[in-house]
Formats: sequence, C-alpha cells, structure tokens
Amino acid sequence: MFDIFQRTVLDGIGREIYSQYSEQEWGDSVNLWGLTSSMETTWGKVSTGDWILFYTGSDQYEYAAKVSDKEQNPDLGDVIRNNILGVDDDESRDWDLLLVLEDPVPVAISGHEVSELLDYGNNFPVRFIRVTQSRKEALQEEYISVDEFIQKIRTDDAESVA
Repeated sequence: MFDIFQRTVLDGIGREIYSQYSEQEWGDSVNLWGLTSSMETTWGKVSTGDWILFYTGSDQYEYAAKVSDKEQNPDLGDVIRNNILGVDDDESRDWDLLLVLEDPVPVAISGHEVSELLDYGNNFPVRFIRVTQSRKEALQEEYISVDEFIQKIRTDDAESVA
C-alpha cells in the first residue's frame, strides 16, 4: 500500500497525464488518492478541508494530507491504475473516485493511539474509513480541532496548519 501512496501522493501525478483526462488545473503535479466505486457513499461525505491519515504499516501513521478537491473520473483512475500503478485490467478494483490532496505532511502516531483516541476496534484501518461526527467530537475533547490534532502529531516542526 505504501508504494501506491508513494507514486500517487508523494510523487504525484504529472500534468502531462492528468490534463488528458480532467478539465481541472491542478498545477505541474497533483497529489491524488483513489477510492473504488463501492466507496461512493463514503467518498461523497468527504469535504474540502478534511484531513486524511495514511497508515504505512508497522502500527504507524506517517503522513497526513488535507483534501482540496475531489473528482469522479473513471478514465483518469484507469490510467493511474494501469499505467502508473501497474494493476491489471482484469482486477475488479477500480479507482473511479479521486481525492485531490494538498501536499502531505509527515506525522507520527501509532495505530494503537488512533484506535484508542477514536474508539476503534483495530489498530490499523482495514479500508478507507471516514471518522464519524461523534468520534470527531471525542477527538475535539482532547484537541480543540482536527487541525490542532494534526499539528500535535506533525514531525516537521511546522508552526501552523493552513
């Protein structure tokens, strides 16, 4: 999973690729994360300004990124899956639902800590999970906001989260 994250979020998708399939102007490169069409209800609830934590294995979340846009784009998703990620066409997992992300920031928090803070049964995500409002409110009891939470777990000494 980290390899996918590396290629689509850390490295980003270049304009020479995305501009052939999207009318959006995201700059020289865009950080994209894709969800399958089976996650459409969850994807529909994601809003600009939401944070995504990326689990990188070994009980660690090592990156977070803020959503700046989203686009349902099966053609771009297929090009990313087939040409960038090297996933075979015959696999049933699509990447039709794209989340456009701001540049990711390095963070350090264990899966155990996230599980405890948000009252999840697993120390790692089994798929893309959107934090419910009640769990978000529990996080805000300890941290004033999600932005403050991200600021506390950042590892790059940034002064503020924009």
